[in-house]
Amino acid sequence: MTTLITVSDPDGVIGTCDARCYNAKGGECHCVCYGLNHAKGENFAITFTDHLADIIAAQIKIRFPTVTLITFHQEQLYYPFHAPIDKLQTDAHQTQNDGADGDEPHG
Repeated sequence: MTTLITVSDPDGVIGTCDARCYNAKGGECHCVCYGLNHAKGENFAITFTDHLADIIAAQIKIRFPTVTLITFHQEQLYYPFHAPIDKLQTDAHQTQNDGADGDEPHG
């Protein structure tokens, strides 16, 4: 079972996204991915999580304000939080909108 996201605070792990989520056969998602990976299968979930790690991290920080560490699957990326929450929201918004205006060259 591949754990895609692990969220920790000073007291330990407070949530994960793993096969119980991305291999689910239905129902509601109550894990740290906000349902983004729910029932999508492992390959999709890995790719999606890796590409949107910064946005997912910002959303997790909003939902769990005591978070001190988020670990993502791919390169074991760590997100220690020292920035104010409004900076994280701004960074996530900018990441989401990068290239949205059509001025960015494509591959």
